[in-house]
Amino acid sequence: MRNALLLVAMVGLLMIWAPQLRTFALSLTAVAVAVVVATKELILCLSGSAFRTFNRAYTIGDIIEIGEYRGEVLDINLLASRLREIDRREDSIRPLKQTAVVPHSLLFSTPVRIVARAGSLPEHVFYLVFETKLNLFSRLEEIQSTACLAYDKSASRLSTEEPERAEAVAVSIKTTELGRQKLEFAFRSRLEDAATIENVIGSTVGSWVMSQYEEETAAET
Repeated sequence: MRNALLLVAMVGLLMIWAPQLRTFALSLTAVAVAVVVATKELILCLSGSAFRTFNRAYTIGDIIEIGEYRGEVLDINLLASRLREIDRREDSIRPLKQTAVVPHSLLFSTPVRIVARAGSLPEHVFYLVFETKLNLFSRLEEIQSTACLAYDKSASRLSTEEPERAEAVAVSIKTTELGRQKLEFAFRSRLEDAATIENVIGSTVGSWVMSQYEEETAAET
């Protein structure tokens, strides 16, 4: 009889506490899952740090691209690397104001592309599109000379190291899908100087093209 009463009491207590026990069990499960996930991410970050060190994938001062992140490496610790982000346009090195923290776990799932090694001058590319009757293809050498003069002027003012190649600015030309003339400019500079030099070259070449168009129009009339 006593055993039966104890059994009934235990069943009653279980029925009363069942919701609380279920909630407690779910909480323990959630905590366990969170610990497993956090531990896995921590191990991946530490392993990624060792992988980067052994393979010398990149170092402070390198400009890298990994997944959606692109920028100059400012700091590296055991878990992540901090980048000064740069413009996400292809071949652009214009720096942005924000920084990004990249976990080293990404090294196992995303390839790293080295844009430029520390101490070297990375290449910056930008474009100008003109809707004009002026034939820019036949004036490519003049455009390149104008661009190089503008580069020399701005680079000397900014104390940017001169590139080793003969032409400071490489210029090429093509047409867009709409038939407009598209000039591509490529030059090397420090990250902090790229935007200034681009603006100087762009405004100088743009003014030159407009002046040539006005002269040609005036000659025709």
